[in-house]
Amino acid sequence: MNETDKKNDETAVGSFVGLTLQTRVLLTRDDPAHPFTMGRGVAELLHGVREFGSLNQAAKELNMAYSKAWTLMRTMEASFGAPLLSRDGAHGSSLTADGERLLKLYDGADAAVSEYARKALPEDMGETDA
Repeated sequence: MNETDKKNDETAVGSFVGLTLQTRVLLTRDDPAHPFTMGRGVAELLHGVREFGSLNQAAKELNMAYSKAWTLMRTMEASFGAPLLSRDGAHGSSLTADGERLLKLYDGADAAVSEYARKALPEDMGETDA
């Protein structure tokens, strides 16, 4: 440890207890004619539709208004260029093949980035105060 590191270590006054890294994954397409961005909120909504078989129930589980969820999915489908949900009226919704593939892509990227971030944080970071 050099003298600058020692001095910085001695003058540190912050608490490192409980520090964690949080990541944010966005799937994007920067094509001006077909822009697309998908983040954690849309992924959670798609997971909810898969789990509950209903966009309405997925929205409720996320404390989101159904109208917002509906608008969000319509916007996502329009910008993606294909349906992500298959709607069966009063019988609910399910993910299309494209919806499943997109969610799998997002989940894989999110897991990989989260794992990288977890490994990047020193093991002793956040355990005790200096």
